[in-house]
Amino acid sequence: MAGREKGEVAKFGPMLEKLTGKGGKYLAQKRRKEVPASRFLLVKGGKRLFPVYLPNGQFSCKLCLAAIHRAGQYGYKEVEAKARRLYKQHGCGATKEVIKKLRK
Repeated sequence: MAGREKGEVAKFGPMLEKLTGKGGKYLAQKRRKEVPASRFLLVKGGKRLFPVYLPNGQFSCKLCLAAIHRAGQYGYKEVEAKARRLYKQHGCGATKEVIKKLRK
């Protein structure tokens, strides 16, 4: 493996921080409560689910795509439709092949 010594573990800190903002913790509900509810597609029973904006307020195509997949997986049809609409509206990965796959 190029760039790493044998047995060295890959460091995901910079990549995770790029996706989630400073601190790299978009995972815990405690931390999610510090972020405005408008950055999530669903607020249910005090939980903030399906983030599509980074903590700094920037829209994330990767988080939106993840929301599409997870909403479909867990049966949140309205959330899935909203995430698809946002994904298309923001011009994320707008190739015909990707859109065809998402519609299936």
